[in-house]
Amino acid sequence: MVRAWARSAFPWLTWLYVASLLIQVFLAGLAVFNDPATFHTHVDFGRVVVGLLTLLLPIVAWVGQLPTVRLAAGILLFYLVQTGLPEVRASLPMVAALHPVLGARPLLARRATRERGAARLVRSRSEPPVSPGNPRRAPWRRSTVARWVACRRSG
Repeated sequence: MVRAWARSAFPWLTWLYVASLLIQVFLAGLAVFNDPATFHTHVDFGRVVVGLLTLLLPIVAWVGQLPTVRLAAGILLFYLVQTGLPEVRASLPMVAALHPVLGARPLLARRATRERGAARLVRSRSEPPVSPGNPRRAPWRRSTVARWVACRRSG
C-alpha cells in the first residue's frame, strides 16, 4: 500500500520540484532586476521548499522501489553542491560563479529524464514478458499444465 502510494506520488513530487526550480529562478531574477533587498526570499525558498522536495525525492523513490532512486539521490547530491557554491564566493569566486549556470541544468535535463523515467515506470508496472524457460514469469503455464496432468491422471 505504501509502495503504491509512493509510486503515484513520485511523478507529482517531481513536477512540484520542477515548479519550485522555476519559482527559484524567478525569485533570483526578481532580486537582480527589481529589488536586491528581496534576495533573501530566493535563499530562503531554496533552502526550505526546494531543499525539502529534494530530500523527499530519493525517499519516495526508495519507498516506491522505483528505478529512479539513483537519479533522485543524484539530485540530492547536486542540491548539496549547489547550495554550497555561494558560500565559497569570498575565497573562490570563479567556482561560486557556477551557481547560476548549474542552477539551470535540472530544468534542461528534466525533459529527457521525464521521458526515460516514464518509460521505465511503465515497464516496471507491466507484467514481465512470458519466457518459456522461466515458469516463474508465466504462472498461468504451471496451473494449466497441472490441470492437464490432473485431468489425464483421473481420466
